[in-house]
Amino acid sequence: MTVAPAAAQQCKACIRLPKAKAFVDWLLHHWQSEGLQVRQPQPDGLELALANVGVVSLQVASTKRLDCVLQPVNARMGELMQLSLTEHLAEFADDMGWPDDSWAITWEGEPARSAVQLHIARVIRNQPLTPRMRRIRLALDGTAAFAPGGLHVRLLLPQAGVAPAWPTVLDDGRLQWMAGKNRLTRRTYTISAINIEESWIEIDALLHQAPTGTPGDSPGASWAASAAPGSEVGVLSPAGGLVHHAAHRVLVADACALPAAARMVAAQPAGHTAHVLLWVADAQERPAFAAAPNTSVTWLYGGRPGATQLEIAQV
Repeated sequence: MTVAPAAAQQCKACIRLPKAKAFVDWLLHHWQSEGLQVRQPQPDGLELALANVGVVSLQVASTKRLDCVLQPVNARMGELMQLSLTEHLAEFADDMGWPDDSWAITWEGEPARSAVQLHIARVIRNQPLTPRMRRIRLALDGTAAFAPGGLHVRLLLPQAGVAPAWPTVLDDGRLQWMAGKNRLTRRTYTISAINIEESWIEIDALLHQAPTGTPGDSPGASWAASAAPGSEVGVLSPAGGLVHHAAHRVLVADACALPAAARMVAAQPAGHTAHVLLWVADAQERPAFAAAPNTSVTWLYGGRPGATQLEIAQV
């Protein structure tokens, strides 16, 4: 992959967190699971190069410190890379159950940070696609920031009937929650569609099922089931992920990943082909995946996709 970073845009940072090596291992697995080719030029280090974006390098300096170098292709990509790194750190800290002040990034000089990182979106429509999949349209100012190649978006999910206490964003990108208020659950969703002119995005959300066949105890499923027009949800920018292209691809997805597979095949260039294996509960879920040119689909049915062994296979 050819990347031509702009030397003048290079920026460095010191990241302090309780377990530096654990974050490097987590990020390596995370990036590889997204199909990215990550180099490890040195022990306990990572380097990721993305065409038209830039290069990010991380190196463990001590048990509680990482050194970071970003080499973006331009200033705008520099903003996106900084915010994406911050979001990954926040997600890792959440996974580890660490408090908000457990980590920090110190940039050399003044970081080229986006003016808006937390958007408050309003639900326009909550449409059932299948018995287990909802398509939710969100009115969102600054929609253009989510458009350039973005595949995913992170949401802060309020509880039904409870007025949300939105956090503020600190200079280093951490979220600061109001004292005495519960932190909102953070979940990542695929952007199914985006309309810059009308300022909305759409996401598809799975209603996870418990063993009894009823909606499971999942914050994401609970929000998707109850999100009413006019209600609010937090959206963290920028959108993450890229739609990767190849002349022929084989994609494997359970019900949770079905929206991402649908977005990828919808975006594939003319002449490219794909074969997709989709594991869903039953045939009623098939409308959640729209047909795409030059794409063949094998459907697998049975069990609770992603949570149990496959009980029945059907092509």
